[in-house]
Amino acid sequence: IIEALIKIIKKDRLEYQGNIITIYTLLNNIEKNNAGVIIKQVHENTRGIMSALKTLNANIKKYMDNITKKMSPEEILEELFGNYTQEVLDKAYHRLKTSENVSRYRPKIVEKLKELLASNEFIMEATLFYKEQGDNSEEEAKEEVCTVIANVINAFDDIDDIISEIDSKNSKY
Repeated sequence: IIEALIKIIKKDRLEYQGNIITIYTLLNNIEKNNAGVIIKQVHENTRGIMSALKTLNANIKKYMDNITKKMSPEEILEELFGNYTQEVLDKAYHRLKTSENVSRYRPKIVEKLKELLASNEFIMEATLFYKEQGDNSEEEAKEEVCTVIANVINAFDDIDDIISEIDSKNSKY
């Protein structure tokens, strides 16, 4: 929540493609001895994507709330063609629907994650990394690795819901 608020305050551009391409590249260039690092990076980049999408969703809601608060028709048009177009449509929504379309990479990412989840060799290699990083037993570390991978898969499955909500709010606006 704090990250999202800071980005809204700073009006940073929301980047999806960089995170998606990083995830895709990491998963398609796996080295056994880096399994834990790869899973950790994939998880962090997925969190970045989800955070950016939620921020975009919140920004659209913010603009909708502003416009519904007793604005004159002139102010509404100024808001729509000025701030909303510059701050939301141009900076994030258009890129989400074109060059930074998450759905382009998602099927291969999810497929690769499911393969990794089924690979005992990969899970054990990642487990060693997670065990070294924390004060976990081997079983706890293994459970954490499997949970992180499952959470990333679930996040990618949930992206459509967030994008649908963004589309709906944008259409209403």
